[in-house]
Amino acid sequence: MELTELINDVRDSLAWPVNINSGGNRHMMESCPYKREHIITMPEGGKEQPHYLLHCLIHAQLAEYIHHLFGINIFLPGEDEHLQKKADWVMSVANDWFVNARIHKLAPEEEIKAVNRLITKKMPIYQNNWEILPKELQVDCFFILARHRRIGMKPDIHVSGLTQLMRDVFLAVDPLPPTIENLESLINSLLPYVGCPSVERVVGHEVEVWKFVKRKRK
Repeated sequence: MELTELINDVRDSLAWPVNINSGGNRHMMESCPYKREHIITMPEGGKEQPHYLLHCLIHAQLAEYIHHLFGINIFLPGEDEHLQKKADWVMSVANDWFVNARIHKLAPEEEIKAVNRLITKKMPIYQNNWEILPKELQVDCFFILARHRRIGMKPDIHVSGLTQLMRDVFLAVDPLPPTIENLESLINSLLPYVGCPSVERVVGHEVEVWKFVKRKRK
């Protein structure tokens, strides 16, 4: 199936409207369970990149069919804002584990091309700046390595020690079929690495949101 045809098929499967806006300085995507709409933001003057658009629409599809937290990170009001910022990145990367697995199932060549781009462009930057790299970006590195291993790309990238351990955190969670329980499990396996407590799902403003689990004092 051609990429354009696949994009149209996924978009046609959605019940909520999809609003594509141009503005800001980076790509963003949210599925709002309150307004029941999907909002995709492209950089000012940017074009609708087909692979990115498919990525966003798969997020939207999982948000509608599985759970809205596949399309947005919402925290219970009053949660620590500093922790939210740290956790938000980890949650987005964990979410992408499921999205990219579905892309690979529907259009394997697109996922292979995407991983190749990341290995070529991002990985050298991460490797050359590892000592000063924020923990959140280190998690992104582990994620890229896990995607590479999961789809069996060659040549294999040998890793060991902590890098192998954290890469295998992703590989330990089967992304297909996607479930909210597996998403929560992956998130909670990654959060300690960036210094965040675990999260759980609770109802806030009539929908499920994330809440940090307070550590019990000994």
